Amino acid sequence: MLPQIREQAGCWCIGYGWKVLDAYDTKAEAVRERERLIRPLIVADLDRWRRWECLADGREY
Repeated sequence: MLPQIREQAGCWCIGYGWKVLDAYDTKAEAVRERERLIRPLIVADLDRWRRWECLADGREY
């Protein structure tokens, strides 16, 4: 599950489940911060995929 952006009480919030992680005045600020938060998760996921692919093909990682 990735953090979601939603409008709440006149500001843009980054939420994870039922928790609000942070709030911003503009949607653009919230989008930038969300991307900064999820980028390491995406990179780690790609790294795991590459490792698995190498193991499946019998190559060394």
